[in-house]
Amino acid sequence: MKGLDPSDLLEVADHGHDADWIGRGLLLVACAWPDASPQQRGELPIGARDRLVMALRIHTFGPTMELVARCVHCGADLEATVDLTEVLAAHRAMPPEEISVEVDGAVVTVRNPTSTDLQEAFAGRPDDVETALLDRCLGSGARAGLAEARTVAARALAEADPLADVRFELQCGVCGEGSSAPFDIVSSFWTEVETGAGRVVREVHDLARVYGWSEAEILAMPGSRRARYLAMVR
Repeated sequence: MKGLDPSDLLEVADHGHDADWIGRGLLLVACAWPDASPQQRGELPIGARDRLVMALRIHTFGPTMELVARCVHCGADLEATVDLTEVLAAHRAMPPEEISVEVDGAVVTVRNPTSTDLQEAFAGRPDDVETALLDRCLGSGARAGLAEARTVAARALAEADPLADVRFELQCGVCGEGSSAPFDIVSSFWTEVETGAGRVVREVHDLARVYGWSEAEILAMPGSRRARYLAMVR
């Protein structure tokens, strides 16, 4: 897998500027899995999507990533360093596409949600996305005891693919209490993509203003050479 180079950062940031978080996740998956069709990417289970996005992030910026959260007890900022290689190693096994759960003595199937499921759930029932998502993923056998089936299915899905909902336990240095901080690789990585694209634009602007080079000429330079010219300009 190839990481995002400066040109890629600009391209991805431009395409995803007006997209929602689901669309941005699919854009990152397209960079990580360019040979797949849009339908294949959309039908990836969320955990599998996040595995690809994590791998792309590692190849782009390295394995360590800063997690910033807020203490639920006192509101203080919490910070931690996440090693994505360790996260991937701890969740190496791919979850099954479909699992079976027992509801009131009956066996019901439920499949892992995908990006397409998320898009449809938000479009159809944005006020209760979780319920809409579970209803899409539950097999027809769940209709009789739907409320209980949703509860059992949600728990089973979380156990089948913990990577779909990663959380870190952080200790607050101010009040001493612990907080469970969710980690969303798509939004975290996207913030870095936007920051990286902004940095690239400033570099191009500085060099083009002084030397008159085009964006393509500047981005075609090796990063080390571009840095040398920037050191002269700045």
